[in-house]
Amino acid sequence: MSGGDGRGGDGARGGNGERRRVGIKDVAQAAGVSITTVSHALSGKGRLTDQTRERVRRVAAELGYTPHPVAQSLASGPTRLFALHFHSMTDPNGLDPPTVPLGTGVPRAPVDLDAIDKQIIAMLQADGRRSYAAIAAHVGVSEGTARLRVKKLLDSTLLQIVGIADPLRLGFGTMAMIGIRCTPGRAQDVCRALVALPETSYVVMATGQFDVFAELVCRDLDAFRQVLTDRVQAIEGITSAESFVLLEIYKLAYGWGVGEVETPPDG
Repeated sequence: MSGGDGRGGDGARGGNGERRRVGIKDVAQAAGVSITTVSHALSGKGRLTDQTRERVRRVAAELGYTPHPVAQSLASGPTRLFALHFHSMTDPNGLDPPTVPLGTGVPRAPVDLDAIDKQIIAMLQADGRRSYAAIAAHVGVSEGTARLRVKKLLDSTLLQIVGIADPLRLGFGTMAMIGIRCTPGRAQDVCRALVALPETSYVVMATGQFDVFAELVCRDLDAFRQVLTDRVQAIEGITSAESFVLLEIYKLAYGWGVGEVETPPDG
């Protein structure tokens, strides 16, 4: 499982010259060390010399980088918040897990899965940290075959293995679903603009009363108000937007798609 990298200040520049958030890769490159070394230096873990740890911390401070709270929580120990993630998501504070490419308007063809693929997916949905050895033993193949099967599923973008954290428990106190009406023919453009916002965790085009739905995750109501009024409503192509603040989450499921498949107990 991978929790992704952190984020920090806005001292780095992207390819178009615009300023972007400083990430752990920027710190590693500037300090001349690996990403793992940066992570260990900032978390106080790993076997590093005092000079290396101090150099990394100094470079991070100079770049304005601060470790992301989600990345820290995922690295600090078991959270039981791991799952398979099937939709595009950008973390509200700049942590960017891998994402599925934005829809093109043409439904993607279903992937042909055999019984072994389905068992592997079901096992990873129950616990994304299962070892290849455990997967192989359960489905009756070699460890090498299990590794290749998982790689094939990941490469196909059918699934991703990421850390899913509860945003409310991480201090993001306001979550809201936004129903958006668009100028005819502009829904896809609106979706692309919404995906670019770091506060959106879920963006879909739909039928019915609204053309687009987007979920926003913000630290508080004031932050939500600013995002909604200053950024969402300023997107070209939006004619109106209605917000629905989420009070409690009763179900957040990711275990779908393979039917009833027997899996071994967690462990």
